[in-house]
Amino acid sequence: MRIIALVLLLLSFTASPLWAESLGDAVSDFGYNYFRSLNTEEGNTAVSPLSIHAAFAMLTLGSSGKTREEAEEVLRVNDAEIRQYQDFMKRLKPESDPLSLACRLFPAESLKLSTDYLQSSKESFGAAPQALDYSVPESARQTINEWVSDNTGKLIEKLIPPNGINKSTELVLANALYFKGRWQEPFIEPMTRPGTFHSPSGDLEVPMMSGDLSYALYHIDNSFQAVSLPYAESNLAMAFVMPLTTDDWSATQRRLGPELITQLEKSSRENGDYDFPLPKVRVTLPKFKVAQDSKPIPLLRLLGLNRMLGGSPELGRLSETPTGFRVTECFHQAVVEVDEKGTEAAAATAITVARSMPSILAQVVINRPFFFIIYDRESSAPLFIGSVSNPKQEK
Repeated sequence: MRIIALVLLLLSFTASPLWAESLGDAVSDFGYNYFRSLNTEEGNTAVSPLSIHAAFAMLTLGSSGKTREEAEEVLRVNDAEIRQYQDFMKRLKPESDPLSLACRLFPAESLKLSTDYLQSSKESFGAAPQALDYSVPESARQTINEWVSDNTGKLIEKLIPPNGINKSTELVLANALYFKGRWQEPFIEPMTRPGTFHSPSGDLEVPMMSGDLSYALYHIDNSFQAVSLPYAESNLAMAFVMPLTTDDWSATQRRLGPELITQLEKSSRENGDYDFPLPKVRVTLPKFKVAQDSKPIPLLRLLGLNRMLGGSPELGRLSETPTGFRVTECFHQAVVEVDEKGTEAAAATAITVARSMPSILAQVVINRPFFFIIYDRESSAPLFIGSVSNPKQEK
């Protein structure tokens, strides 16, 4: 059977400010909706909804009109909540382990970003501008990738692929998320032994960690079983959710969300406070590393983010001289590694923006047999009419 690993589930056991709850709910709603839309039937999957959400929230600050209304609806945020992102990340940060979300704006040297946008991006995300010469695209790409690498513990070194930006690029909005957390109860390395993992393609022998854990949260119902492992000195935990049969895979993916986490929390805590040692749970799971790069735009359109990703979005607040911008691409990578000591994970998202081009109404490609008519546009009277099944023949 396969395991869904949900990284950085925000399990808070203390009272939080209302804004934190609101922004946390927004990231939660967006994140689970995004993941439910993914095809996870084949291969491994790793995404960071937080990184994607933050990138488009930062772009939303430069939008207006219907574009902004739609973006706020899809991202589940308003202006006040976007501006609380830095404080939100501070609340999530463990006492001693690293958790950081670095953000940066990479405008073209010729682009003058608006004062309001620079200020709001700085206040909300700590994003400073770094002008680049996009007339030399490869050099600009390397600069952005090096910044991402430096802010992800070198786990993500090539976020933007070759030809990912070009001379028409005006702006790249980038972020880099990095987390390294220690288990509250680490696994004992000598207890890690070869074990069988039942993958869709057949049984595999992999290193399996095992331990009897006092603070593991456990839940089982008629379609899946789940266990959550907390990190040391942190409100963060990692949940592992395994369908009981292969037929339950899609149904379990659709159930991923706050209600499942609440069930997981309640089933283990209903007889006592979380800080009191619970009966031990014997946990066995594989060591693993998952890395995936993706382009989120198709899924974001599916979720309703159409105006911002269309040909003429209202992004005039980005620049002092707004002449029209369009999102040309979005690149995303995520890496998650789990071992006996804990978890190291990183993610990065980059949105590329260029000047708007005239929108295309439709694309028509005549590449199969067709009919033709030469006609009078007023009366529709045909002057010539015929068909073509082989353009290389005359008869």
